[in-house]
Amino acid sequence: MTTAERTAADQAIAILEATPSTLQAMLGALPPELAQAPGEDGGWSAIDVLGHLVSAEEPALRARIQTILDSDDAEIVNVDGPAVLEELRSRGLSLSGLLAAFADERARTLTVFRSLRDDQLGRTGRHSALGPLSVLNVLSHFAFHDLQHTAQIATAIGRSTYAGRGKLAGVGD
Repeated sequence: MTTAERTAADQAIAILEATPSTLQAMLGALPPELAQAPGEDGGWSAIDVLGHLVSAEEPALRARIQTILDSDDAEIVNVDGPAVLEELRSRGLSLSGLLAAFADERARTLTVFRSLRDDQLGRTGRHSALGPLSVLNVLSHFAFHDLQHTAQIATAIGRSTYAGRGKLAGVGD
C-alpha cells in the first residue's frame, strides 16, 4: 500500500464520516413537505435520496467491504438499489427517522472502516457486473456517491426557492 493509497482511503473515510452531519444540517430543520418535493425533472426528492443512502449502506457498502475482507477472491453480488429503496419506503420512515437511521448505519460502517489496515485496502473481490474491485475502490466509490447525492439533495430542496428569485433566476450569484 502506497502513501497515496492510504491518503485516498483516509480522505474517503473522512467524507463518509462527514455525510450524516452534513445531511442533518441540510435537512433536519426543513418542513417534511420540502424534503418530499420532487427533484429535477420529477426525479428523486431529498427524502428519496436519503432513503437510497440508508438502503445502500449495509448491502452495497458495508457488506461488500466485509465480503472482500472475509475471503479471497470473493464474489460481490450486484444490489438491486431500486428494490431495496422500495422496501425501505414501505416502512414509511419520516425524515427524522431516515436521518437517524442513516447516522446509525453509518456509525456501524465507520467502526469497520476506521480499523482497516493498509494490507486490507488492497484486498480484492469480483463484482458480478464490474469485475475486480478492491476495498479502496469501494471506499472511494462510496465517498463519491455520498458527495454526488448530497449535491442532488441540495438541488432538490433548492428548486422550491428558484422561482421566487424573480428576475434573479438564471443569474449565477
